[in-house]
Amino acid sequence: MADRLDAILDAGKLPDIAKLEEEFASKPSPSSDVAIPEPNLEAYDRLLPSTCEARP
Repeated sequence: MADRLDAILDAGKLPDIAKLEEEFASKPSPSSDVAIPEPNLEAYDRLLPSTCEARP
């Protein structure tokens, strides 16, 4: 954007803010459906020591 503004100003013109906003506005990209499976919580439980077990 800075290069574009420099070019406009170097040409002796004033920037048209509306045109610049249109030119540099982020364009929404189409979203895709992504299926994310729920994690198996039992797998996480096996990784952690149980708080119910007796400690030596």
